Amino acid sequence: MALSFLMDRDMDHNIVRGLLHHEPLIDIMCVGHGDAPAGDMSDPQLLEFAWQNGRIFVSRDKSTMPKHLRARFESGRHTAGVILLKAGWSIGRYVEDLLLIWSANTEADWADRTIYLPM
Repeated sequence: MALSFLMDRDMDHNIVRGLLHHEPLIDIMCVGHGDAPAGDMSDPQLLEFAWQNGRIFVSRDKSTMPKHLRARFESGRHTAGVILLKAGWSIGRYVEDLLLIWSANTEADWADRTIYLPM
């Protein structure tokens, strides 16, 4: 089954547009838009939503997210995967890496996995 993403509220929407431009079939939800969680949900709530819905959580929040992940794992809970974007890279680079992840992986590859992009 193809991967799906939940983009955090801090995500540059040009990344989303770039992904959908190159691959319109990618299933992407953006926090605060449409059927996605509301923009005022806490990070732990967003991680839970992503887990319950089988979505990889993509965020730029490298300051607090590791702490939330540690607490989640220490309490025996899981994630569907988390991707944290490093600052200072082009939109194109993020899009390239996310497309590669989407096309070359399955949900099972991402269970409880956390990476930083670009790789």
